[in-house]
Amino acid sequence: MGREVELKLELDPKDAPALAGDDLLRDAEPRCERLVSVYYDTRRGKLRKNGFLLRVRSSPEGYVQTVKSIEGWAGLDVRDEWERPVQSLEPQVDVLARTPAGEVGAKRLHAIASSTVDRTLWRVKNHDSELEISLDDGDVRADGRDQPLCELEIELKSGKADAAFHAARKIAHHIPLRLGVMSKAERGFALADHLLGRVAKAQPVPVRPDMTIAEGFAQIVHSCIRHFRLNEPLVVRDQNPEALHQARVAMRRLRSALSLFRPAVRDRDFDRIRDELRWFTSQLGHARNLDVYLDSDLPKQERKGLLKQRADAYRMVTEAMDSRRIQLLMIDLVAWLAVGEWRSSKKAGRPLTAFAERRISQLWLDITAHGDLRGMADEERHRLRIEIKKLRYALDSLQGLYTSAARRQRQFTSAIEALQEALGHLNDIATARRFGAEPEPEPRSEGRASEEELKSIREALKCFNRLKLIGPYWIGCPAIAAT
Repeated sequence: MGREVELKLELDPKDAPALAGDDLLRDAEPRCERLVSVYYDTRRGKLRKNGFLLRVRSSPEGYVQTVKSIEGWAGLDVRDEWERPVQSLEPQVDVLARTPAGEVGAKRLHAIASSTVDRTLWRVKNHDSELEISLDDGDVRADGRDQPLCELEIELKSGKADAAFHAARKIAHHIPLRLGVMSKAERGFALADHLLGRVAKAQPVPVRPDMTIAEGFAQIVHSCIRHFRLNEPLVVRDQNPEALHQARVAMRRLRSALSLFRPAVRDRDFDRIRDELRWFTSQLGHARNLDVYLDSDLPKQERKGLLKQRADAYRMVTEAMDSRRIQLLMIDLVAWLAVGEWRSSKKAGRPLTAFAERRISQLWLDITAHGDLRGMADEERHRLRIEIKKLRYALDSLQGLYTSAARRQRQFTSAIEALQEALGHLNDIATARRFGAEPEPEPRSEGRASEEELKSIREALKCFNRLKLIGPYWIGCPAIAAT
């Protein structure tokens, strides 16, 4: 068994030729080879469901069958793997049986997807470290369809852990790079399942009660980066409103995680990263507000003017997403998570569960300290909505810690989602008022509110009272040890 650690990045194929002229690679001798890989599973995905990937690869050196554990972080692969030479591209079940994946009992294997890439390899010395840098240019295929790919992988062979990130930053100053969050196999399986290129929602975060603060925080942040990157191409290419919404949610979840874990992870890089993420998130807001407002019934002439504003707003979003500033920030963020100064602090090594209970309870106290919803001005309701979002994001990210309170957790989640929806509707009304007629003076009394507002206020009050009745299920929740 080996331990594979590599930084994965994506680039436009038209930029690939410039890579060989980069200062880091100019004096290195490239080695070229063609790799054909076939990815296998049962028809029902038994291996993947149990956390394993099976690949057979053909290279100039022969055929190799590889089993990998499906884990790893956005842009940074850290996987257990088991490799054995085989005789062809067909998988050998007896070889599979001698790995942990053999316990799954997957015997009827089928080729689900494949990839063919032309790989260019460079071996370079960088700051007393040795790196293997590879450019893969090719495609993945499944179910009679294909998708091009162009990836850059930087693997640390020896030396300091931050050398790979330093090399990535050096290259990114000359060639646009984005973090890669999907392996070739994952692309192929998604292509086979007709899921590639669809809007992606946030997925459950694999946190466990036996984790440290550092382990839990890193898992949460990497899940946010992945959520963002899966939606980013749909925003840039298609101006997809739902993809923008999900990208913005991912950034908000990320910033909420920084806020939640701040006492344990704040170091000299924390404020810079937080401020840069705040800047980037602000670039997405106007386009999203216009999408929400344009979803309502509007006069033709007003819609025409707003559509022009929307085009300008999306241009600003695309410029931000394509900027060197955000691309370098993403590399810095992954580097900070992997080797940042904060990791050496005593707090980062403490148990995650106790820390999470304290921090979530503080969010809950802040929310319940607000006054009567009926007397709030738009701005105060908006602040309350943001605080409720932070609580929901925190609970969603850490739900793996509270499986023993699953029933109350589901009840609380249902109520907080309904409360957030009601407050969101009130915020939409306020947004429409800003885009349309002159804003009313604030604060407004309940008597001056519209019937639509009153209905949403009543719904929000009902949900808020239900939340208080269910209560903070995370307090004193017994941890179930991971098996």
